[in-house]
Amino acid sequence: MSDLHKSGMIASMSGLFESSEFSDLTVDCHSDTYKLHRAIVYQRSRLFATACKELKEGATATISLNDDDPAAVRRMLTYIYTLEYDDGEATMVCKLISNVRVYALAEKYCIPELKELANTKFKTLIQSDLAKFFQSLEVVYLAVFEGKPATDEPLRDMVIGICADNIGLAIECKEFDALVREHQDFGLWVLREVAKRSDERISQLEGQKKTLQERLVRLKEELGSLYRVATALSLPDQDDEPLRYEGFGHGFRLFQHVIFYIEKGINSEV
Repeated sequence: MSDLHKSGMIASMSGLFESSEFSDLTVDCHSDTYKLHRAIVYQRSRLFATACKELKEGATATISLNDDDPAAVRRMLTYIYTLEYDDGEATMVCKLISNVRVYALAEKYCIPELKELANTKFKTLIQSDLAKFFQSLEVVYLAVFEGKPATDEPLRDMVIGICADNIGLAIECKEFDALVREHQDFGLWVLREVAKRSDERISQLEGQKKTLQERLVRLKEELGSLYRVATALSLPDQDDEPLRYEGFGHGFRLFQHVIFYIEKGINSEV
């Protein structure tokens, strides 16, 4: 589908979401009321699909989401109709929390594509300004690890992994220091991830060393072949006397020095 047709379809769906025309499903969330369409909602959420199946044909029913955050519910429902949502809060920390809440709702209402989108938005925000992320870490921790509804492991693992990948920046941040003092389990999780990634890096370097050593063996074998060719190679001059390639011998010795320093570099750096 071309971008023009796709944007036109999304605009139509957005208009349908904002309109009550042909609605056969009402969703209430605190003071907000949404006039929705079973045929659309049914396709996007397994939980909503189950609820829709229990409704009588032709009847307009109401689903209450009063246990959920109103802003997150609106973002979730907007996504159901348009495959996108706006996390346009004023500050980075507000945007992070918004995406965490959308992620948690997507988990609760079985919308895996929305989970992926919220996860991507969350990660992109963090990577755009790591310093602000660490300054906001306590608020993010409370939302991700202790929020209701609860998030699942992928989002928690992302926060832990980002801290581990940037541990040098983290330990210089007073907010990170205060958080691990108050929530020692979190500090332990980050420490374990740092150790795990260090082990993976060592294993990777050992693999690179093995590969380089194997290449060095092949180079030495090629050097031996070149040596045999060099010692055997001669051309007759006008008097049929053998004429050795003296320049080749100098080049060969230079090649030996190159191999020596390559081997020395492999053993010293890896």
